[in-house]
Amino acid sequence: RGGETQGLELAKALERSLTGQTTGGMGSLTNVVAGERNTDARVSKHGPGAALDMSALGITKGKTCWILQCDGVVLTRDGSVLDALSIAVKCALADAKIPKVTAVAGPDADDPAELELDDDPAQCSRLDVSGVPLIVTCVGVGPGRHVVDATDDEE
Repeated sequence: RGGETQGLELAKALERSLTGQTTGGMGSLTNVVAGERNTDARVSKHGPGAALDMSALGITKGKTCWILQCDGVVLTRDGSVLDALSIAVKCALADAKIPKVTAVAGPDADDPAELELDDDPAQCSRLDVSGVPLIVTCVGVGPGRHVVDATDDEE
């Protein structure tokens, strides 16, 4: 009970940590779908402190982009769920392979370009996850003493 509400709160917290959004929302995805590319996209297009360069997901400016989705299943609440999910998301993003896509013009100049997906795994690119944060929860247990990843009993 209450899992859906907590799940939404966790998802918003993780999205803010990745996109640099201070109020949540879908501003970063909107920019990617709009095809906005910028060499400084990590800061100017996706909020200060954005962890990922969303322009790396663009395929055709203003038309197509890759959308990444990461689903997490929480089996127990002992410890910090947000900490565990942040580790899982960073690992999933580091493991993700973005296939190479090439726009091929049709025979007629008025035809829309077709997208060709390269099926060679060696041609895939990876996301730069060096800026993706790992969230660590610390609980104060006395003057100058803290516990990392405290259980419910320790809190």
